[in-house]
Amino acid sequence: MKDGLHSFGFIYFLGEGAVDKASQLSGIDVGGWTVIAEPYPLNEHAGCLPAVIVQGYDTLLDKADIEKMLFEHFSSCGEVTRINVHESIGAAVVDLYGEDAEEKVMYLDGSNMVGRKISVKLYTVPTVYSVHPRPRRNRTYYPG
Repeated sequence: MKDGLHSFGFIYFLGEGAVDKASQLSGIDVGGWTVIAEPYPLNEHAGCLPAVIVQGYDTLLDKADIEKMLFEHFSSCGEVTRINVHESIGAAVVDLYGEDAEEKVMYLDGSNMVGRKISVKLYTVPTVYSVHPRPRRNRTYYPG
């Protein structure tokens, strides 16, 4: 602690052995500050429930044919739980469920679906956050 200040940050390490490797950082000195590394579990469904907006497919096809093509194309990413084709705007929303489905589905952006290059954009808020989901305490520091 320097001058009565508390500084903290949250960093997620993902991958095999990440918790063990991050825990090894606990106790080291970083410019006069001591690192305290503690594991914080991700949401049990992190990355499993994405919804994506798909554009670029052939909008002149029958709605049932579009749904079938989308189902086949996105099944490699997980279980397709719902497809909502919005004919008026030429886009569809595909809901998925499966391990790492959020990551897998983004690899389909720019892929070829029946001769057309499709655009895939994440519609839901990512479930692996870049900021920590814990509520922050309102603390004000007054030098003095």
